[in-house]
Amino acid sequence: MKKYKVKIDAEAVGDINEITSWYNDRQSELGKRFQKTVVRQINALNKDPQIYAIRYKEIRCVRLK
Repeated sequence: MKKYKVKIDAEAVGDINEITSWYNDRQSELGKRFQKTVVRQINALNKDPQIYAIRYKEIRCVRLK
């Protein structure tokens, strides 16, 4: 089986942090819940990347819910 490495773009990390702050400003702990969801989805991508569509060349992406 081919081994994959999950890479998160620095801009995406900045976006995640900004969104987390925005959620926390709206409701206590909401940003924390958002980040847990992000981590779960990244872990799912890392565990079984084949279930996600190839978006660019050989790059697979997961859309955050």
